[in-house]
Amino acid sequence: MVTSEDHTIANLNEGDSFLLTRVITHEDVDTFARLSGDRSPLHTDDAFAQERGFERRVVHGMLLASFFSELLGMHLPVRESLLLSTSLKFRAPAFPGDTVRVVATVDRVSDGAEAVSFGIVITNEATGATLLTGKAMLGFMKRIPESSQKKDRE
Repeated sequence: MVTSEDHTIANLNEGDSFLLTRVITHEDVDTFARLSGDRSPLHTDDAFAQERGFERRVVHGMLLASFFSELLGMHLPVRESLLLSTSLKFRAPAFPGDTVRVVATVDRVSDGAEAVSFGIVITNEATGATLLTGKAMLGFMKRIPESSQKKDRE
């Protein structure tokens, strides 16, 4: 796993992997339900979820997706990245209390386009079950020279 703080797009390589491990709490699910507006009883009511064949309430799939957004946006050792696109497949449910392992692996580096393609896999650390797979494309913002910023303000 790459851990250096000084990477740029120029020195990311195919096969580089980045890791985030996260315990999903009931509070995480409740907060996500409140923020997203998705208060489906599948996500908020254990009895409802059990009546539908789940062991307890199910974590929102998009909450899982937010973890790879966190990994790429906050823990990737390249500053000033911007998530351009994603493609996701939800494979198995996660539940409050689960510990998930989020891995992003560089698939392709496009120096000319200043973009990097990643494969994303989120697994349940205890069971090894694959919860989510996907692809993500990151772009990298260029710093505007200070002289250009001043011209734009005038």
